[in-house]
Amino acid sequence: NRANEKERLTGKYLPEYFDCQKKRVTALLKQQELWGSADETIRGGISEEYFRSFFSMMEREYAHGAGNKEILDWADEEADEELFDRMKEYLPQNVGLVKGYMFEPIVAKDFKQALGRVKTVSFVRRHFAGVFVRLKQNR
Repeated sequence: NRANEKERLTGKYLPEYFDCQKKRVTALLKQQELWGSADETIRGGISEEYFRSFFSMMEREYAHGAGNKEILDWADEEADEELFDRMKEYLPQNVGLVKGYMFEPIVAKDFKQALGRVKTVSFVRRHFAGVFVRLKQNR
C-alpha cells in the first residue's frame, strides 16, 4: 500500500482538495438539516471531518513543498470564512487525544503551532509508519 501511495487518490497532490471537502461538508450538513437529523452528534461528526480535512490540506501543501508563509496565509484566509466559525461551534469538547492534537491549534487559529504539528505528523508518517497507523486507528 505504501509503495503505491503516490498513485492512490489519498496520496496525490490535489490543489482543490480542501475546496472539495468544504463542498462535501456543506452538502452533508444541509442534507442532515433537511432531514431533521442534524443533532449535536451529527454536527460534531461533520465538524470533525472538516477539521481533519483542514489539517490534511496543510499537510498536503507542506508535502508538496509549499513554504511556511504560503501555508499560514492559506490557513488565515480559510479561518476567515463563515464555515470555519460554524464548524468550530459544532466541534465536540472531547475529540480524543490524536484528533485533539491535530485540531486544537487550528480551532484556536494558532496556525504556526498547527503547522509544527503537521510537520511532526508528516515525519512520523514517513519514518515510523507502524506507529502512525496505530495512532490513526486510535483517533
